Amino acid sequence: IGGLVYNSNSSNIVNNINKSNYKLNNEANLTVGGIIGIAENSIINNNNNYGNLNISGNNLYIGGIIGKDDNGNNISNNYNYGYISGSGNNNLGGIVGYIDSDIKNSHNYGIVRSTGTIDSHNNQGGIAGYMNGSLNQSNNYNNVIMANNSKNDNNNLGGLVGYITDNQKITNSSNSGNLIEGSSNNIGGIAGYMGNNGIITNCYSESNIKINGETHDGNIGGVLGICGLYCLIDGNHNSGNITIT
Repeated sequence: IGGLVYNSNSSNIVNNINKSNYKLNNEANLTVGGIIGIAENSIINNNNNYGNLNISGNNLYIGGIIGKDDNGNNISNNYNYGYISGSGNNNLGGIVGYIDSDIKNSHNYGIVRSTGTIDSHNNQGGIAGYMNGSLNQSNNYNNVIMANNSKNDNNNLGGLVGYITDNQKITNSSNSGNLIEGSSNNIGGIAGYMGNNGIITNCYSESNIKINGETHDGNIGGVLGICGLYCLIDGNHNSGNITIT
């Protein structure tokens, strides 16, 4: 489902606005984007989403601008103002749920919230849930909430990115939204999980992180929850507090 386009391939999706809301229950393997559902090899610039996306089900890809990015996209200058919510196993982000491209100069102002069961597995971030690309000059301004009390230790929650793969960068970006979780797994003010050879530079987080439950051997950091081998974390700043209740 896309607010304007479901499937974009080798297209220009620019200067668009979506104000429609979407609420769906008990869905499986669903992709939902405020502007585009699935995108590939497209230019996606200067779009704004004001619509709320409230989806429940399993194996969901939900993003304020793009639900799922299938590689080769040019993504910049996009804004989400809508409330983004999913339940079940999610890749959930203010701008994109799952992405195989880079993002620059894109910003989220909407709450990003997930709920789930004891076995739920979620990648969730203010900008992107799961990211196989780099992020530059992008900001999150609202809360990112994972209210599932999951015992699964593979939940990844980040102010900007939940899970970012090997050899990627997050640069010149910030998060001022709070992170709230029912149980802690991998949680960071900028990213929850970063793969090998990852880089985070010149980023700022003023996010307060609050864990409302057991820690379950969680990895919690003001900037980064956990990284793989040979990461570079340089020139960043954190001013938020971490509370476990």
